[in-house]
Amino acid sequence: AVQTLQHFAEFQASKIALHPSDPRLSPLLATSFLWFLNRWAPAYILPSLYGPSTTPSTILLAWASSERVQQSVAFVLTLCIHYNCYWPHERQVQDNAAALILSLAKRCSKMRLAMVESPSFRQLVMYHCLTCGIRHSAPPDEFESTVRSKAGNINLDMNMVQGYHRLPYDIKGKLMTGILVACSEHDDKASNSLLNDSFKALHDAFSSLVNVLSTKQLTPDNVDAKEMTCLCVALYGGVARAGDMVASERIPKFLTPSLGHLSGLMEF
Repeated sequence: AVQTLQHFAEFQASKIALHPSDPRLSPLLATSFLWFLNRWAPAYILPSLYGPSTTPSTILLAWASSERVQQSVAFVLTLCIHYNCYWPHERQVQDNAAALILSLAKRCSKMRLAMVESPSFRQLVMYHCLTCGIRHSAPPDEFESTVRSKAGNINLDMNMVQGYHRLPYDIKGKLMTGILVACSEHDDKASNSLLNDSFKALHDAFSSLVNVLSTKQLTPDNVDAKEMTCLCVALYGGVARAGDMVASERIPKFLTPSLGHLSGLMEF
C-alpha cells in the first residue's frame, strides 16, 4: 500500500513539473500525500527498536536498511521540493511540506545524515540560499542577475528557482527551521557546510537591508524596504524556532549580534 501511494505521488509530481497549472492536478490530493507521509515516514523509516523480540515485525524492518532509508528519504525530499517549486502559492501543500521536512529532521541523527546526503535536500538548501535576500517584488532581470551571480558556474533550473522564490515568506521561515535542524549534526562536515551556508545567506541579506537603511539609500516607509524587512524577520523567526537542532547554542550565537538591528526595526 505504501509503495502504491509513493508511485501515485511520484506520478503526480512528474506531471506538476511538466504542467503545474493543469487544472486536472489536485493540490488537495498533494496535501493528502504529504499528510500520509508525515505520519508514515518518521515512524517507519529507521524505526525505533526496543530490544529483541521473538516475533520481529517485517513492517518495521522494511525501511531499516541503509539503502531503503536513503531511497525513502530521497523520495520524500524530492516530492517536497517539487511542491515547493511548482506550487508555491498552495498554502496547505506548503504547510504540510514544511512540516514533513521538520518531522524527518527531528527524528534522529541517522535520519538527519540521510537527509544531508540526499541531492534533493542539497538542492533545497541551494535554492533557499540563492533566494534568501531577494524580495518578491524584485524585477525579473534583477532576480535573474542576482541568482546567477550567487550561483557562479552552477547549472540551474531557473523555473524551479523562480518557483521557490515565490514561496510566502512565512513558509520560507518554516523551511529555514527544517533546514537548520536537518543540518545540525555538528560532527558532520557536510552538515556544517550547509548550515553555515544557510546562516551566511541570511546574515548577508539582513546586513544589506541594515546598510541601505542606515545610509538612507532607502527610507523606512519605502515599499521595497518594508518587504525586505518582512522577509528577513520571517527567516530570523525560522532560526529562533530551530531549538530542536543539535548543539542549539549556535542559535543565540547567530542571533545575538543582530538583535540590536532587529529591535531597531520596531522604530519604523
